[in-house]
Amino acid sequence: MTCERVESPGRVRCEVEARVGAGEAINWGDVVILKTPPFASALRGRIGPHDATVHDPGVWRWALALVARDKGGGDVEGRVRLVVCKGDRCGPREIDVKGRMQVGD
Repeated sequence: MTCERVESPGRVRCEVEARVGAGEAINWGDVVILKTPPFASALRGRIGPHDATVHDPGVWRWALALVARDKGGGDVEGRVRLVVCKGDRCGPREIDVKGRMQVGD
């Protein structure tokens, strides 16, 4: 997860990217926001599979937005949930992600 650095309170954009190994393909995925810094809120708690901005077999990417009510820094924590297939065998995967959010100095 990566979050853009902004100078003043307001909207903050973050991106989450999931990649799988050679011969594997992502069949489904979403991102759940688990924690935000005290000065920020997520606009949505879950970003679903249809909201992914990239749907390549080996890479999916989601964009998400938070609202910062004040200046400060802190971590945004989430969980990527995937269904990954290799050939005709598919199974679930969960990956915890973290990105640093910085508003102001």
